Amino acid sequence: MAIQAAEDLPKGPAGAKLAALAAVILIARLPFLLPGYGVDPDAWRIAADGRAIASSGVYGAARSPGNPILELAAAVVWRGGPLALNGLTCLFGLLAVLAFALSLSRLGVRDWIWGALALAFTPVIAINSANAMDYLWALAFLLAAHDAALRARPVEAGILTGLAIGCRITSAVLAPTYSIILSVVMPPHHSARRRLAFWAWAGMIGIAAYAPALMLTGLGFLHDYGHGYPAPLYVLKNATVDVWGLVGCAAWSGALIVSRWRAERPAAPPAFADRRIPIAWGLAILLEVAVFLRLPHQAEYLIPVVPFALLLGARALPSRAFRPLCVSLVLSAFAIKVSETGKPDSPGRVATSFALPGGRRVLDLRGPLLIDHDRRVRGVEYAQGVIARAATLPAGSVVLAYEWLPAIEVMAPSRRVGGARFVYALPPDSLDAVRAAADSLYDLPGAQDYGLSMWGVSPRSRGSRPLDASEQP
Repeated sequence: MAIQAAEDLPKGPAGAKLAALAAVILIARLPFLLPGYGVDPDAWRIAADGRAIASSGVYGAARSPGNPILELAAAVVWRGGPLALNGLTCLFGLLAVLAFALSLSRLGVRDWIWGALALAFTPVIAINSANAMDYLWALAFLLAAHDAALRARPVEAGILTGLAIGCRITSAVLAPTYSIILSVVMPPHHSARRRLAFWAWAGMIGIAAYAPALMLTGLGFLHDYGHGYPAPLYVLKNATVDVWGLVGCAAWSGALIVSRWRAERPAAPPAFADRRIPIAWGLAILLEVAVFLRLPHQAEYLIPVVPFALLLGARALPSRAFRPLCVSLVLSAFAIKVSETGKPDSPGRVATSFALPGGRRVLDLRGPLLIDHDRRVRGVEYAQGVIARAATLPAGSVVLAYEWLPAIEVMAPSRRVGGARFVYALPPDSLDAVRAAADSLYDLPGAQDYGLSMWGVSPRSRGSRPLDASEQP
């Protein structure tokens, strides 16, 4: 394998490109670090977990199986608010891109700078590089582990993989990929022994990260939350346009056509000569897709697929096809997005948005990154409005907040405002008890559907009323 050694890092003009890449990414992320912790309620849960851990000194995760490394980091910086926690995510996202850039360079990819930019601005990566979610924390360690494996450093790769597992437990599925790469790049006479060291370090650190949860709840911390299996079209959307964007999906379609029908395949860089490494990348994609398909509720579960897809693209495509693909992925973060209407955090209608047939969706010339930021602004404003409205409710009022509860809990830690208290949801007997006590019952968007799906009972049928955050006292 002709892979550059560790000391052969980009220098001179290449080093300047790497520094410029880092500067461009940081500058591009800054406008999106605020407001709030992100669109996903789990981002707010992580912030709430950090504050709770710091206040009590006891580890706990609001959602199993937890993200120990991120939650402990949140406990350290929670007083800094969204800017501190989102800023850390931004730095980890930058480290992920730089590790990927170094791997591309070591592999002899001429367009390594374009491949790194494509990773940085693929919509699902760009969006989650500026919030409080765990995806980019895990990806940074995973791509650093990949680079360590390419450099035949099993202990380093094992430690980094273990840290990735500590950020996100499903990172463990990439261990076989790194083991294969190590078997290729290391001398055969001690390959097995050193690969065992990789597995040992990855396992020890991964288990250690979840030791607090294991001591508190046993193996129950591995419990996940079932919300039913989504419809096939929803799964397809999550696996395609929600990962790559509309522009990105079109670009990948064109690139696949080029790779299938071009007459000649240019010579691959020397580091691609051993077919086992591309096979290992393909295995990584298959394993991550299998994990996604078990509970395909969010496109973010496929984030680890993005770098390996780009690596395979760099191998299969000529420069004249790979570079336009990368440029298209960068553009995809900023251009064209289809969004739902009718939710409190739905993006606003602007001159560049157009209603689609049926009236429930809007085609916007703004891309996924810009739409996500619009939703964050509106979501924070809505949660603040709900809290202000709750302060005017009669004493004893109960508000079924559903997935708005994590944001409200961060803004109102006691889950109480004035005489009102917020809860996630209530089963039918509890709804009846609230009504029997002559307390007022209110609900926020989504609580109705959740009640029907969980217990077959709509809170509205038990006397709940929608809480209008814009209503004046």
